[in-house]
Amino acid sequence: MRHSVYVWKISNLCDMRSYAIYNRFHKYYIVFPLIIYACLMYRMLENTCGKKKMAFDETSYKSYNDPTSRKIMQLYGNGTEKLFEIVQDYRYIEQKKKEVFQSLKQFISRADFDISRENSLNEILSLINRKDQSNIRKTRSTVNNEDTSYYIKRPIYMINCSNIHEIKLKNKIGHGVSKQTFEGEFNGIPVAVKMVTRHQSEVKACVNKINEGHEKKEELRSRCFVFPTMKLMKEILLLEQISHPGFAKLLGYCVRNEDSETTDLTERGIASVFELGERVMVYNLQTLTWQNRLRLGQELADFLNYLEYSPLGSLRIRDFKEEHFLLYNNSLKMIDLDDVDNLEPVCSIYVSADTQAELAKSGKSNGCGFNLTCQRGLCAGFNAKQNMKFMNQLFFKKLLYPTIFPKLISQEMGFLLADIDSYRVTGAGIAQKLLKLRDILQ
Repeated sequence: MRHSVYVWKISNLCDMRSYAIYNRFHKYYIVFPLIIYACLMYRMLENTCGKKKMAFDETSYKSYNDPTSRKIMQLYGNGTEKLFEIVQDYRYIEQKKKEVFQSLKQFISRADFDISRENSLNEILSLINRKDQSNIRKTRSTVNNEDTSYYIKRPIYMINCSNIHEIKLKNKIGHGVSKQTFEGEFNGIPVAVKMVTRHQSEVKACVNKINEGHEKKEELRSRCFVFPTMKLMKEILLLEQISHPGFAKLLGYCVRNEDSETTDLTERGIASVFELGERVMVYNLQTLTWQNRLRLGQELADFLNYLEYSPLGSLRIRDFKEEHFLLYNNSLKMIDLDDVDNLEPVCSIYVSADTQAELAKSGKSNGCGFNLTCQRGLCAGFNAKQNMKFMNQLFFKKLLYPTIFPKLISQEMGFLLADIDSYRVTGAGIAQKLLKLRDILQ
């Protein structure tokens, strides 16, 4: 009973509140402003959202810089959401395409890249394969038509294994203990070809000893070519590391294998090619004019200076012979380097420098020639002195004989020769002195 009364009271209370609200707001001067206010708010919200959408569409349209995107937007506008997605996808594809071409530039040269820019993907990949055969790890592609010329590193010499067979050998022009030299012609250019053959004294003596009755003749014959071939390779490698006009110019070489039984350049294992010079006769140098003698003396002195301070250290010519020098365009150049090294003679390190000097003055040997002191177990400076000694004996005494030159410099030339004989001057000092004498005469 109480519960029913309580519910009745609440219902009456709600009806009374609803009635009061109705009495307050049902009048027109209250309802009408509310309706107008709601309409105004709706219009304001609609205009604001519309401007934002137009601004977004305009910004999106301006960002389409490529012609295809602009054309789509001009024809169809922004009303279709699907077209908008297509344009976005197209722009993404174009961006990825640019990134791909940027990556391809590291494999393709600029000229080839411009040509292949409009080509199909297969043609571009084919070009990459041909250009990058030297580094397969970067390419990861299969080459259908292989061009072996791309596997050979671009040579720095005019003659290499790919064209050495084009040399036409004529006749033998020289030989030494370990190798022979042949005259040849390469595309009209006279050249000298060096190779190891079985006719050399070192090889011939070894082969004859084996042929006396050894069972494994064929196996041991190849060993007879090892040391002479090593000397030829040493000469090639030296000229790869040093460079001076005093050395005969290396035009190229080919190293295929160790076969030395044939002179056929298509099968030859190792061969080196030099510019062809003229044989030097020392007594013929005495017929030269004093101007040419002065020039040759200066060139040889500069060559001695280079040997003393080469990138490999102080080099010594152990086998200093007239046959190892040739005349190229009126300049003397060394052609044989297999007996060149940078080893100074060893000496005792247990004798002090002062003691060594005293021994040298008394004429006693201290382990080093030319009155040199022992430094860290080596006769430092011996190689340069030794080269000076043989260069003086072979060339300087003939080229720089004082009476051949004008009286204005003949006395100075005599003093210079005396300094050379006593080893009181270096290669650089000789070159500077001869240059001053040339300036005096001019």
